[in-house]
Amino acid sequence: MTKKLNETETQIVIIYLCQMLGQPTISQIKKVIDEKMGISLNEIQITNALNSAKKRGILSVNHVQDSETNELQDAYSMKDVRFSNPPEIAHIKNVLPRLLEDEGSKEMFELMEGEHNEGKKKGGRLPDIRDYVRWEVSFTNILPVLGGQPFTNGGDVKATNKHRRIGKLIWIPGNLWLRASIRNKLRMFNITESKALYLNISDCFLEPKQKLYQEICPSPAQQKGGQGTGLASFEALEPNEIFVFELSFPTTGGISEDIMKKILESNLHIGAKSKDYGLLKLKKITPLVI
Repeated sequence: MTKKLNETETQIVIIYLCQMLGQPTISQIKKVIDEKMGISLNEIQITNALNSAKKRGILSVNHVQDSETNELQDAYSMKDVRFSNPPEIAHIKNVLPRLLEDEGSKEMFELMEGEHNEGKKKGGRLPDIRDYVRWEVSFTNILPVLGGQPFTNGGDVKATNKHRRIGKLIWIPGNLWLRASIRNKLRMFNITESKALYLNISDCFLEPKQKLYQEICPSPAQQKGGQGTGLASFEALEPNEIFVFELSFPTTGGISEDIMKKILESNLHIGAKSKDYGLLKLKKITPLVI
């Protein structure tokens, strides 16, 4: 039976999913709710909850480019970076004290704890999804990696879509770009895409070895033979840069180490227009202690 939520419960779930997914769009949030959570929310309810949380200063909205249509979409993330990673219920409890005054909140947190620790049984039995491993994984890019942040300040390349920056470092969002690429590969190994929710991937902060340049790409209308001369410009990282991420994932009830290694060795793409750019080649996997 599908559970219906009140306004407060809806906000709790939506903010929790924004934290878990990193920087999801409304359609991505709706897909997880429909496939994973067993609750009833339509896109209008989701949008209202996102806007309400944004007004409270809990969420921020950015514009991301769809890799297939090249159109801009709103994507939501935690405004305070302290609550962005890792995705833990405890963070939400701290950041939303006013919401917790609602009587239904306790039930909703129990629902989400059950989802986050899927299959946890009473009486001390282990959850079905467990035995996490942690790796440091390094890649080099065979194709240029394009920035997807529209009109971002900074950098010396006159592109309308740039890479995020922290000082002189290029910010590569692992939980957004790399996790999406891994998720797209899971069905090849008969693993549902929802298992990607249990992945946690650190961001990569890269000091480029080479000067960034401007890549000009045709608009979707041009590619399909439409009218007009629409072009989009992207700030691009040259090939042969090194990207290092920390990756953790469950091996029981999740993804085996052997399959994860095969996925990391396959054609993973990151960045804007990732169907045509951002191809990564695995260099090294180093096991880490959790």
